[in-house]
Amino acid sequence: MKRPSSCIIVGAGLSGLLAARTLQANSVKITILEKSRGVGGRMATRRIGNSIADHGAQFLTASTEEFASLLRAWAAAGLIVPWFESSSGAESESPGAHRVRYRSVPSMTAIPKELARGLDVKPGQRVLRAMVTSGRWDCVTDQGLTFSAESLLLTSPVPQSLALFESGRYPFPSDHLTTLRAIRYDPCIALLCVLDGPSTIPPPGGIQMPDGPVRWIADNQMKGISPTAALTVHMTPDFSQLMFEAPDDQIISAVRSDIEHWCGSTIIETQIHRWRYAEPRSVAPSRALLARAEPPLLFAGDAFGGPRIEGAALSGLDAAALLLKD
Repeated sequence: MKRPSSCIIVGAGLSGLLAARTLQANSVKITILEKSRGVGGRMATRRIGNSIADHGAQFLTASTEEFASLLRAWAAAGLIVPWFESSSGAESESPGAHRVRYRSVPSMTAIPKELARGLDVKPGQRVLRAMVTSGRWDCVTDQGLTFSAESLLLTSPVPQSLALFESGRYPFPSDHLTTLRAIRYDPCIALLCVLDGPSTIPPPGGIQMPDGPVRWIADNQMKGISPTAALTVHMTPDFSQLMFEAPDDQIISAVRSDIEHWCGSTIIETQIHRWRYAEPRSVAPSRALLARAEPPLLFAGDAFGGPRIEGAALSGLDAAALLLKD
């Protein structure tokens, strides 16, 4: 595979942004197409009333030296600070459970926003089709625009990436279809609750529920994100799958008894966000997949590097390394 001079990256989550920065640093012209208005993917924060809440990924951890070095750099830049270790009771025991959990400052969008500086990010551009024309990749968006480059890196959830080729205008390499079609994701329903006073969640501000429809509750004020009390409630994969299409009030009613004890105050405002592809249920055997060499087509994301922010980051870095390999 010849090293490309340009690359279209679909998705401005952590995988896409880290790949873009690596490629741009090696003189590859980058264009990032992002369907949302902002960057970060599931490293997401939103305002609700006078409060602020991280409603996607809640913290960062490192199990590899490669990602730990990134965390050290982000800490030195003031982008992250330690939040807790699992032994504090904020998370149940699991392999590697005593690693430090870091929170981003001022919120989880800080890192992707910093990574996006100096990159050519095109927000509000949902890619509808991808095809090879005269040895280059052309991507057509819902805004009627066509972007062209010598290589294409897809970092969106795999079902969305595969949908780009369903028009049949590009014959997808069949030997990789089995791997890609086998990838499944669990959904997650996130409930945000603004309170009129403090919650009863103990320090450091996050608890993992042992059973029931609720998986995780975080107090964003205690976490240091929100000026006023606001909870982030993540539902379990089973509950989220069952209730994904249910009306908001039905979801809230179904979990109210599970969260009331931890509210400690009256709920004065709520919002629901549905993450359809919250976490890969299975992971591909490699951190990034080169599906075609000429012109290069690659897949990356947490379904390749592994669930959580670390997996997404390592996948993006590996995808860039594959493109730069002579």
